Amino acid sequence: MDDWLPVVCASAQFGILAYARTRSTKRRDTPNEPHKKLRPLGGSDMQVTVLGQGGAPLGDLYEFLDEADALGTLRTAHASGIKLFDTSPWYGVGLSEARFGLGLHRVPRDSFALQTKVGRHLVPNPRGHEGRNVGWSGGFHFSTKFDYSADGFERQLADSLQRTGLGRVDSLVIHDLEPTQVCLPAAMPAQGARPSCSRAAAKIQSRPRAPSSRPRSTSTGPRATTASRRHART
Repeated sequence: MDDWLPVVCASAQFGILAYARTRSTKRRDTPNEPHKKLRPLGGSDMQVTVLGQGGAPLGDLYEFLDEADALGTLRTAHASGIKLFDTSPWYGVGLSEARFGLGLHRVPRDSFALQTKVGRHLVPNPRGHEGRNVGWSGGFHFSTKFDYSADGFERQLADSLQRTGLGRVDSLVIHDLEPTQVCLPAAMPAQGARPSCSRAAAKIQSRPRAPSSRPRSTSTGPRATTASRRHART
């Protein structure tokens, strides 16, 4: 009997330590990490974390972002328990989507939800100005063309699936479909007063704009001015 006593004591001690470690891990993973709380996305039954990882900065929004930093951001977000990853073809004119694919393709696909957007085609830019001609600090060599048609949406989704390489898109958002302002020159008030603008539905643009121009008020790109947004709300 005495020979079995050390074995029994050692087994009991190991069990107590394992239980304590499990309890400690549970306490650390739930109350102190509110970003892991799940909720439905919109009116769907898809559960996502209350905190998501956005993709605009990963498209070289204000400055060039190193590839290692961009991919490390995505992998760290996923490892921290974030389950919603939001990007768009507009972010870095394709660069953000490509980085999302590179940063997430090695993790289990069912461990996160991918959201991207439709409303623009990316058109190759032979001049090689990256995304700077449409307002980004870097990005891919594309210009943009608006298209809100059903056929356009299908093509844009197919393009996004190619850029990300992640097999599917879990949530698709119509990008920049919003009211805009219309200012008529004949209705302009006296000098020094604010222009008289009416609010109207944004028209679908079927023709590409010149590389140096952008939609005055339908665009919500990185360089959209505060003034145009303020007028759009009046």
